[in-house]
Amino acid sequence: MENQNDLLTNELVMDEATSAIEEPQTEMEMEGPTQEPQPQMSDLDMLINKRTGFFQVNLDIKDLKWIKNSCNNGFNFTGPNEAFMLMNCYMGFSSAISRLETEEASAESAGVQIQAAAVEAAAILINKFEGSSLESAQRIFRVAIALNSPVMEMKELDSIINQLKLAQAKSDELNNSSND
Repeated sequence: MENQNDLLTNELVMDEATSAIEEPQTEMEMEGPTQEPQPQMSDLDMLINKRTGFFQVNLDIKDLKWIKNSCNNGFNFTGPNEAFMLMNCYMGFSSAISRLETEEASAESAGVQIQAAAVEAAAILINKFEGSSLESAQRIFRVAIALNSPVMEMKELDSIINQLKLAQAKSDELNNSSND
């Protein structure tokens, strides 16, 4: 995997004319202390950050509001774990709606970024939804289809993360056994 911290600006080459110019010492002193370089993230850490980050969901604002409103009176839950999922769903979709409403109308058709925990919670909660009308059936199906792609991406990331953790544990075990 390429190091994403490498920027094109890091590779700028100065030509001979600009390299001969020296900056006065006082300017460099006024800049203050230099920042320490940030430690590079491992592949595992980058995957975990991606997994817990935001995912693109292609739903219009009406469906997003339906999910948020269903958290108030449509989704049933059992126990504290599902209650926590319901709260994650509500907060994630509320913030997505707020972001979408502040952006241009053209952004609505492209979907919206929603936090992973909210996407997962919504996917689980809609599987428990009880409805009786054709409109409810169509909406649940549309939402389920829209959530399917990010949920599958999360499952794939989970699989890769687990494989990397296993490989790292085996490597650590081999290193520990060879040091004994």
